[in-house]
Amino acid sequence: MMQELLEKYCPESKFLLEDNLIQSMIPPESLFGFTYHANMVPPMLPGHTLMLGYAAGTIPELMRKIWGAGCKITGVDKEIELTGTFREYELLERDAFDHVKDCADQTIKIRYDYICVDVWNGARPCNFIYMPEFVNRLKLISKD
Repeated sequence: MMQELLEKYCPESKFLLEDNLIQSMIPPESLFGFTYHANMVPPMLPGHTLMLGYAAGTIPELMRKIWGAGCKITGVDKEIELTGTFREYELLERDAFDHVKDCADQTIKIRYDYICVDVWNGARPCNFIYMPEFVNRLKLISKD
């Protein structure tokens, strides 16, 4: 049903759907304001962004449309859908929980100005994002 509606009203766009939830879209401004993606763009240009749940890169592309090509983004996802032009500072195909754990456990930590948590298990957010252990590790790798 959702796929048919999207094809009817947005024939020029491509959508990555999971259980009828739009997880990514190309071009990223498709349905702007009608999906959560625009709300994930930070209100300022961050020095270095960690994008947990990269998918096809909708949020990074929106960031570039708003803040320009100079966005430094590290994307992390279990299954990266490279459908556009790869422009990230770093793109890692791995589990978001493990990446945050490894970053937080390093003696010299990589710190991020903005961390976007957009990880899903089907149409539901991954359970680990609610775990105090995960949230505390996010704090460790966030710049003050």
